[in-house]
Amino acid sequence: MRQDTSAVGGFFEDLPVLAFVLAGVLSVASTACWSAEELAGGDVLDDLSREAGRALKAAVGSLQPHPCFPTLESVRVANLSGISQVLGDEYGWMASVWSLHPEVRQILVSGQLGSDPMFARSAESLINAICDDGTIAILEVRVVVWQANV
Repeated sequence: MRQDTSAVGGFFEDLPVLAFVLAGVLSVASTACWSAEELAGGDVLDDLSREAGRALKAAVGSLQPHPCFPTLESVRVANLSGISQVLGDEYGWMASVWSLHPEVRQILVSGQLGSDPMFARSAESLINAICDDGTIAILEVRVVVWQANV
């Protein structure tokens, strides 16, 4: 440490600078760790989005097996187990069908539950169906897919 008429200089003036530099390094390092974790989870989300699309195609295929419109009653009693065959045991899923027109109401809910979702993705589609009175109903088919913790 040295001293002259203006001030005292030495080791102690370097401590605040060191603290400032360490805070900056910690900030950059924590941001890098967070970004790497988010990017690692992105692959899982991409896979889930792809599987949700496949499950939606299977659900719509079960509800509307022919090119003509299904009846509302056939949709209500449809078997959506084809989704389990498409996804296998690696994914949990839940599918719901809602009537949006002429009235809003739940038509069908089915799923393979039993595991807690950590990440989930959904896919949805609109289809038409014939009501009992001959009007055309608009139905929303939504499938939620998550990775099962087996």
